[in-house]
Amino acid sequence: MRKVDALATAVTLAALPRVLRTAQVARTPAGLLHIAPAVVRRYHDWARLVPVRSGTNEANVLLHVPAGYTPTMCTWVAACVRTLVRVARSDAIVTQDACTAHGADACDLRVRWGVTPHAHPVDGG
Repeated sequence: MRKVDALATAVTLAALPRVLRTAQVARTPAGLLHIAPAVVRRYHDWARLVPVRSGTNEANVLLHVPAGYTPTMCTWVAACVRTLVRVARSDAIVTQDACTAHGADACDLRVRWGVTPHAHPVDGG
């Protein structure tokens, strides 16, 4: 999965200048998470992201993907989200709290910034 993480990070970094140039949003973690669903829809039609603010320095991103796409695409999207949020906060981490590959209704990616992590980050974090 580290190769998937590295590739997703590289692709996101390549696309970010264009995305951020056209996005009219505050360059804060919350602002960037707000545009994440539109960014994903722009490049992929197989996933749906639902960001939910869960605290001052954290949010959950629910990832809905078709059966068979996990855990590979969870790693891909986690890397994309982490890279996007790190535009505003270089200390952002993404952990995966649940996955459809293990029976959850959606993959649950927890995004945190400015805090000490309590869980292991998804690859590359």
